[in-house]
Amino acid sequence: MGSVLKRSEFSWEEYFSDKKKGGHRFSTEEFLTKEANEKLFHLNGGKTLLDFGCGAGELLIHYVPKYEKVIGSDFSRSMLFEAEKKSWNRSMEMWI
Repeated sequence: MGSVLKRSEFSWEEYFSDKKKGGHRFSTEEFLTKEANEKLFHLNGGKTLLDFGCGAGELLIHYVPKYEKVIGSDFSRSMLFEAEKKSWNRSMEMWI
C-alpha cells in the first residue's frame, strides 16, 4: 500500500504576512553597510539592479546611489511596505 502525504498546514504567505524586519544576522547600520558594500563589490555596477527577496529594503538603500534604477521584489507585502517607507523617509527613488 502507498502512503498518503498530507499537505503541511504551514504557509509561507501567512508566515511573511506581518514581517517588518529582514532576516539579517545583525540589524545595525554598520553591519548592513558592510554587507551591502561586499555585495556591491561583486556586482560591479550597472544601470539597473533587481533585488529578489529585498525584504524590508535594508540593503536596497545602499544600492540606490550606485545604480540608475533599483527595483526591489519580495513575497511579503508587509516587508515591501517597510521598504517603501525607507525610500520615502530618505527621498530615494526605488521601484518596489
